[in-house]
Amino acid sequence: MKLINHGPHCNELTLPTISILFSYETPVCARFYGGIFLLAGPYSRSTKKHIKKYIENEKLFYVDSSFFEDLFNYFPEFPAPF
Repeated sequence: MKLINHGPHCNELTLPTISILFSYETPVCARFYGGIFLLAGPYSRSTKKHIKKYIENEKLFYVDSSFFEDLFNYFPEFPAPF
């Protein structure tokens, strides 16, 4: 498990099979299985910047907040931040 700082209030938690981008304290993107699962907006201006830096030319899947709740339950390696 590794925590990567991408700038003020923007961090990425990486595990062997998944990476999750946090904007402030909110998980907004998850990268795994060849795509990015993106929390459906609206976003603040700074969160939009965080996401734009993180996303490359990858497949996007828009999800709601329950996706991240289920994700944290599925990966018991780390506690849910909420």
